[in-house]
Amino acid sequence: MIKNDESLMVTVIAWRDHHDQAAAHRLVRELSPLMHHLAARSLPFPWMAEDAVQTAWMKFFRSLDSFDPRIPVSAWLTTILKRVCWNLRRSFHRNEGQRHDALHEQEVELVAPMPTPLEHSMMRERLCGVFVAMDRFEIQDRQILHALVLDEESASDVAQRTGLSAGAVRVRACRMRAALRALAA
Repeated sequence: MIKNDESLMVTVIAWRDHHDQAAAHRLVRELSPLMHHLAARSLPFPWMAEDAVQTAWMKFFRSLDSFDPRIPVSAWLTTILKRVCWNLRRSFHRNEGQRHDALHEQEVELVAPMPTPLEHSMMRERLCGVFVAMDRFEIQDRQILHALVLDEESASDVAQRTGLSAGAVRVRACRMRAALRALAA
């Protein structure tokens, strides 16, 4: 629980005037949960939030000489954090997500550009066409395609469950994919 701003103010002044390390530790311990929460909500990745909090603390302690006691400590600190987060997001997108080299596969999906409304509409139409085309397949063929594509099962696993050979499963899947590609083109 965050203390009231008066006790935080006393802690900030103790650090500013006497470089009291214990006061700095109290301040960090008291306000870090708030800062981590705000950074995590503002930035797409946990590592960016950690960097933002660390940078904000450094800027906060460097700028204590210009601290105005009329401004609440938490407001001042969160303003610094918001600016740091904004700059991190801006530089991240300017560098094209660091070319996706250092990102985890799920994180790349978060950075990928969103489709325009027209592109989204075209994708929906295509997807509806795929579903209509799949309704034309036999039930067993739909189950095979679902297991191979959506569930990412191997052909041998699907073959055991359906009673077909692995080769027959692959041939059926290949024919269904060709039919879907022909409809999508």
